[in-house]
Amino acid sequence: MVTSKKRKARKIAPDDYFAAGPMEFARFGRITVGRSRLTKEQHGAAQARMVAQYPITVREIEELVRSIATRIARLPPDRLLQRGWWEYSAAVVGLGKNAVSDSEKLAAARMVDYVQSVIVSIKPDKYSDNVSEDDWDKLKADVETLFRRLTFDYQICLTAHRQAHDPQLDMQLEEFRFRAETLWLNIRGKRYQNHERQSLLDVLAPHSAVLSRLFGLDAAALVAQFDKILTRLTRGLMDIAIDMKALHAQSMERLDILAAQHPDLSVEALMEKVFADPELAALRDKFTGETVGMDLFEVEKNAVLPKILLDAMSYSPGEDTEFFAPDEFAGWPLRIWPVMRRPFIRLNGSTYCFDIFSLFDHVYRVLRRIVVELEPAYKEPWNDGQKAASEELPFVYLSRLLPGARVYRPVFYRWKVGNGPAQWHEADGILIRRPPCRDRGEGRCLHVHLSCERS
Repeated sequence: MVTSKKRKARKIAPDDYFAAGPMEFARFGRITVGRSRLTKEQHGAAQARMVAQYPITVREIEELVRSIATRIARLPPDRLLQRGWWEYSAAVVGLGKNAVSDSEKLAAARMVDYVQSVIVSIKPDKYSDNVSEDDWDKLKADVETLFRRLTFDYQICLTAHRQAHDPQLDMQLEEFRFRAETLWLNIRGKRYQNHERQSLLDVLAPHSAVLSRLFGLDAAALVAQFDKILTRLTRGLMDIAIDMKALHAQSMERLDILAAQHPDLSVEALMEKVFADPELAALRDKFTGETVGMDLFEVEKNAVLPKILLDAMSYSPGEDTEFFAPDEFAGWPLRIWPVMRRPFIRLNGSTYCFDIFSLFDHVYRVLRRIVVELEPAYKEPWNDGQKAASEELPFVYLSRLLPGARVYRPVFYRWKVGNGPAQWHEADGILIRRPPCRDRGEGRCLHVHLSCERS
């Protein structure tokens, strides 16, 4: 009889190793693992320190929120949001010499959506003429620190605080709270942007008649207008680059011709003649309006939406009264952000959109609220249409992914009536657990539509 040899575990050296006090981390390729070497006594002492730190952390967060609000109250909101959008866009597309980390991209995004939420929630002070580098750097540092504290320090100290006051704290529920709040603070974008148009059309299609009645645009037309805004804020940089190239080429060509015709004129005089051409002047104005001006963000210049809808989707500075309402978490990003309720902002008589995530992540709920406010009787029909769409669309999408597939919808539903057990019935060769159907014949249920009580 041959005795098999026991295999010895082969030790694999990590690619990277780091230790800080009782914590150590090791990286094996793309996998990073960590462990704590804390003793029970050391862990208890660390927990006690975090409990003591909790009120200090809360106080620091409240001070940061006040500092951010004070700074924003005196800065011109159009220039503030314009700069925020340009810096975020540059970070996303990788403009500049150095690569931008994910944390830096998140911080840049908060300089748009959170800053806009604060702008519309606080009464403006006397605005300065522009946003200086010092103003921008201090505001950006405050916003970065706020979200870092909320994501890390606050969460750790809060859990320790809750455990100290409730030894029986449900840690699974606590982990769920932590994950939910962290995602709420940092994650935006529910789907790939090239799917936004179709996704929105699918859920708005059942309400096309009421949308047409209230806004003069059916579901398809309304979604097409929102898609124009999406296109401007995603392809805007590319369009600007194309405009700049065309402006340079055409103006230089025109300049060469004029220089040959008027050799005695100065460069300044020649440039005036160059832009005497209406087409070149229009191209120059378009380029200037998109880079220096606000044309890229002005909703009325990029889409055709009725005023009643624009007003209902917009806040003016200081108009929102809930985000900073006196209570727990006043001004904290843990509250519902105003930009989630109304993604547009009204400045100097015009409507602007700076953040496509706030628009498309919440536009369905925003439209529902507006429709129900304008036509309260449509609340139940909207809910019915929403229910029907939510049950239908998974099958539609799966059928697109699996063309020719055979779908058995009743398989996914179970019924039980009275006190007796639910029964199994056959439908198209599939056993389905459901109550007996009075109209069943030959062992097969004839009612397969979900709205029928007998199905």
